[in-house]
Amino acid sequence: MPSWESKEIIPYTEDEIKALLKGCEYANVPEGKRKAYRFRRHNALRDKAIIFVLLDTGVRVGELTRLKVGDVNLENGEVHVRNFHVKKTHARTTFLGKTARKAVWRYLVERDETRPDDLLFVTTDDRPMTRQRVLALLARLGKTTGVRNVCVHRFRHTCAIQYLRNGGDIFTLQRLLGHKRLDMVNRYLNIATSDLQTAHQKASPADRWRL
Repeated sequence: MPSWESKEIIPYTEDEIKALLKGCEYANVPEGKRKAYRFRRHNALRDKAIIFVLLDTGVRVGELTRLKVGDVNLENGEVHVRNFHVKKTHARTTFLGKTARKAVWRYLVERDETRPDDLLFVTTDDRPMTRQRVLALLARLGKTTGVRNVCVHRFRHTCAIQYLRNGGDIFTLQRLLGHKRLDMVNRYLNIATSDLQTAHQKASPADRWRL
């Protein structure tokens, strides 16, 4: 059998994340009978909260859509991921940073009174945000912002690589992402290490000063 080659891991850049967050706020109406204009989207707070949760926790799309209000502790940032699929999902606790917590809090304040058993992300008519709805949302954001290949797994990749770049270890990352084996986590580590090496080559004092 020919050897299987995994897809290249390409995380989001900071500028791409900023563009996606900005795309959550406004939508463009193309020029027709009236002049083209922009308007603020009524789901802006929800969509920004989704972006932040995906970015900070690295959860899969199925895990995201099954999160309940009571699974997220906005005081300490704990996010409890429930076990719903034996092969892909493992019950675990991951975390949100201050910025992500604030985004989720603002979204929940905008919603009507919620209960702990309510789904965290819903549509405007209180229907579940299904996998298909989340994927459609990301596809729309990619189209309107010009960010290419917008998908849930790129958030997962970005979360992992940034975690390692900022001093995290692979064993903790494995638990946070819910991986059974270290194979995928080691790929993230290789990318993060390569990035550090490139950064050092550019910033090496001895080289730049031409001593």
